[in-house]
Amino acid sequence: MTHGSLAGLLMGLGQLNCSEIRLKRLSYRHGLLGFDKLLGYMLSEWLQDIKRNQLPSLLGGVGPMHSLVQLFQGIRDLFWLPIEQYQKDGRIVRGLQRGANSFTTSTAMAALELTSRLVNAIQFTGEEIHQPQQEARKEV
Repeated sequence: MTHGSLAGLLMGLGQLNCSEIRLKRLSYRHGLLGFDKLLGYMLSEWLQDIKRNQLPSLLGGVGPMHSLVQLFQGIRDLFWLPIEQYQKDGRIVRGLQRGANSFTTSTAMAALELTSRLVNAIQFTGEEIHQPQQEARKEV
């Protein structure tokens, strides 16, 4: 936010993982005079729609939340898919296979993503700590 609110907002939106924003179709039968009124109307309608209907899915993509949601989705699939398959056609083994496959895939992807974020954070911290020490040595 030190570079301005618009730059901070764009940087924050750039860090959303697997998030999708759908802008609803707008129609205004009475017409609007001026480009600024048109933009104001569009922004207010779209923001209202996003806040009401899409906010939970957007928050699931911020930072490491996507990885945690993916991890819990895999755990849910491990238990729910066998039940769902059994109710569907009575084949519990097929449901266990599907649940285990979903659990393994989503857990592995979430673990890799969380590990990558942790390594990047450690690298960034190490670079920030190391850089001031080099500056202090140059001054002496």
